[in-house]
Amino acid sequence: MPKARTVCAGCPLVTECLKRALLQEGITRVGIRPATDPRQRANLRERIKDRLGPDRKDQLAAQGRARRERTATVQHHLPTVNAARNVRLDHALNCPMPASPSITPAQHQQHNVIRLQAALEAA
Repeated sequence: MPKARTVCAGCPLVTECLKRALLQEGITRVGIRPATDPRQRANLRERIKDRLGPDRKDQLAAQGRARRERTATVQHHLPTVNAARNVRLDHALNCPMPASPSITPAQHQQHNVIRLQAALEAA
């Protein structure tokens, strides 16, 4: 049993597997599934039922659909050419300053003025 739990705990699909095990009660009454035993899964089911009510399966399914739709939306909106160009310019002109504990606020301000002037000349 401990070896099975270790294998399950290291699996990248443990979250999806646990959701399935919690929703499909009849199939998962025995054995170690997503690093949990039947008693632990029963306790988790009760907690979910208390939190979400008797229609927990529909709510969990709706949450999963919404998550998949958000992920698909994010993946399909690539930046425009102008937006990508602006990001490159911003990074080139405003790259992170090296950490220097001995720099004074006046030196920092002078450095920013120089960077600003260079950006204006480049534009």
